[in-house]
Amino acid sequence: MVSHSKPDDRPMRRHDLIFVRPTRWRSLLETRGDLVADPLVALWVDKGWPLIRRRAMPGEGHGVALGLPLPPSAGKRRLSFLMQPEDIVSTTPPPTLRAAGGLAPRGWWPTLDAVDALASRHSVQARVFGSLAWRALTGLDYLTDRSDLDLLLYVRRDTDLRRLAPLSSWNDAIITAALALGPQRVHPSEAQAPRILDVGAIAASAVHCLLLELETWPKPGLVSHVDPGSHDDMDADTLRISASAIAPYFHALADAGASGCGMGRLRIIGLDAEAAMLAATSGINTHRGAIFGMGLLCAAAGARAGGRIDPTLSLGAAVSRLWGGSIVDGPVLLHSHGGRARRRFGAGGARMEAAQGFPSVYKVGLPALRRGARDAPGDNEAARIEACFALIAALEDTNLLHRGGLPGLRFARRAARNFLTEGGVRRPDWRARARSVHESFVARRLSPGGSADLLAMTLFIDSLESEVPLP
Repeated sequence: MVSHSKPDDRPMRRHDLIFVRPTRWRSLLETRGDLVADPLVALWVDKGWPLIRRRAMPGEGHGVALGLPLPPSAGKRRLSFLMQPEDIVSTTPPPTLRAAGGLAPRGWWPTLDAVDALASRHSVQARVFGSLAWRALTGLDYLTDRSDLDLLLYVRRDTDLRRLAPLSSWNDAIITAALALGPQRVHPSEAQAPRILDVGAIAASAVHCLLLELETWPKPGLVSHVDPGSHDDMDADTLRISASAIAPYFHALADAGASGCGMGRLRIIGLDAEAAMLAATSGINTHRGAIFGMGLLCAAAGARAGGRIDPTLSLGAAVSRLWGGSIVDGPVLLHSHGGRARRRFGAGGARMEAAQGFPSVYKVGLPALRRGARDAPGDNEAARIEACFALIAALEDTNLLHRGGLPGLRFARRAARNFLTEGGVRRPDWRARARSVHESFVARRLSPGGSADLLAMTLFIDSLESEVPLP
């Protein structure tokens, strides 16, 4: 069950998500002959999915007016209910744009990035309702080629709404629903605690972050939507196919974390994910590192959503606390490139990074990502490039050790450090300079795959913990 605010913590607003007591659900369905045998409604109750706060209809009676919008496969029926305050377990605002964006059609992504950047620039909280929100919350197929993006913008009383005027110019693209603008006071618990998501939204965010890493260029030696980098065995399409294949396993890992499973169960899911990846890519190792690292973070996010850890605990700290010992003591992949590099050069590798709570993400990746966002306002790709170079400069990347030995690692770290010390993405010519470094990596067949995995994890953690101060 997702942990949320109690119903009396703050006034309920239209579009809030409302979680109803299971006993009330059952007694209600006994009085609704039109719903008692409906398999989708039964699934809704079994999964504990929320209802949505709606407008009360004239003459409807006393109670909290709630709705359940079924997906297009069920005829887009809108079911209406009245509940009493004592029937409600908890409430939460709808998902953030950033958390749900991974499930939007790929053609929406540039607009979603622009909306997210505009909202962040003016301290406006962007959330989604409608088809995209329900897809993220339930995993059901709500999106069609005619779906709109339904936005809620929570603004402060002192926000200058004229600064949000660019949104009106995007209406002909995907934003066709009316924007809900209104003052919001952040509840103290919301200001202190990271966002808590349904396990479906956790998995969707993980996949979205893998694809955002892919859609970043120029990353030294790495595959992107522009070129395959130092790889002759994979390209962008290979990575997209792989991300799609492993998506259900991120969901399973988040669910396992919410259920309190130990490392043994997580390993089984991870091995299944790796088998699905290899089957989808004809044996190419595209995401083994991401399955491990991102998978553990999904499990930690699930544990937080399931109320099994302190909600203010960072995901990295949760991984270390819940499974750190098992990660260190667990079986080693003897034939992996990273394993050989660790044994040959004494590098810590992904296992130690995870067991210690992903210090490279929190001490390197996240600060660089947020620095890049400040240095290149409105350019999310520039922020990702800044984080990528910072990770390469700092990380003892076993992929670089495998491909280039110690000389290759030293060259890569020195090139990345030079890019950053000479201004990084603050300089107007940053893209040309980054491309030059990229070409030097390709010439040497160097590919910092560990840094790519950590960049995706940095994006994932940032999407769930953007309000949490860095250590």
